[in-house]
Amino acid sequence: MLRSNVSRGKSRFSLPKPALVRNLQNNIRWYRRWGTLPVRDWLKGAELFKKGEFAEAALYYQRGLELNGSHPAHSSALFDLSYCQYRLQRYPEALENLESLFSRDSVIKESYLLYARILVCLGRPVSAARAMLECLEYYPRDLQVLSCYTHTALSGQMDEQQQRELRNRLYSEKSRLSLEDARNVHLDTAIAHFEMKTADLRKGERMLARVLATGAAPFEAVLLRGERLLEQGRILPAREQLTRAMTASKRDPRPVLLLAKSYLRSGSEFKPDWALQLAEAACRLSQWESAECLSVLARAYEANDQQTNAQIFLERMRNVPSADELNVQYFQSSLRQLRAQKISNT
Repeated sequence: MLRSNVSRGKSRFSLPKPALVRNLQNNIRWYRRWGTLPVRDWLKGAELFKKGEFAEAALYYQRGLELNGSHPAHSSALFDLSYCQYRLQRYPEALENLESLFSRDSVIKESYLLYARILVCLGRPVSAARAMLECLEYYPRDLQVLSCYTHTALSGQMDEQQQRELRNRLYSEKSRLSLEDARNVHLDTAIAHFEMKTADLRKGERMLARVLATGAAPFEAVLLRGERLLEQGRILPAREQLTRAMTASKRDPRPVLLLAKSYLRSGSEFKPDWALQLAEAACRLSQWESAECLSVLARAYEANDQQTNAQIFLERMRNVPSADELNVQYFQSSLRQLRAQKISNT
């Protein structure tokens, strides 16, 4: 019976022809890229990754990494594992793995970008900016890296020398782009952010308006527009933009936080109960690690006459790692303004 099956070219364990061809193609692509036989755990992890099954994919990546520590694809697999952990909101594990990638010979640009994204979610834009400045040393002409560095650096404090260097870099790269280059919207958003924060506010607003008019505005442009509208006291259009930003990036606490702030403004839009719900949502997205999110939550509790809870989160704010990157003096000033505002509303 066995001889008969073999003679007919069949096997009870053979793969269907399409699957066999696909498996062979994967093996060839793998060998061409890495010069080795495939690591089955990583192939399975990649398959699950593409399906969005990140928890299962992480298990396969982890097992493959434990068994293949010196494999040439180790860094790539470790980055994929870090991204799975990011999607699962296992931020400490993801950061630890990404930091280990920085010490390797092969520098993966995406590892720095993901590292910065996680730090921003945790309320640590200054640390994110430092990481992206290091990345710029490896990728000095990469516009994605330059844009990310610009947005994170502008969230902290820059001296005049740093501002001049960044401005020169932004406009130098802008002069090299053709009008048809799709990267213009990202670079123009970074330049608009720079102008609005450090130089010519009106010029920055005009550039931002042109980016938004393209219909292909990146998340940072929508967020920046919402923040600016909120600064101008244009609450309803600000909320519209911030809701768009929140929909575009569901893991980022910043648009949720700004929405919470919009309900702590004086006047008819002062709705402290809504502010409290949104501030709690922002804290959850930041895993209760963002000092800024915690500060707004404390303000929201204060606005709801829950002074004990406000004090609890004020103390917690002072003890998280991101507290060093928050302007505590500004927070205390805004808390005093809120108390004065409550008195005027009564």
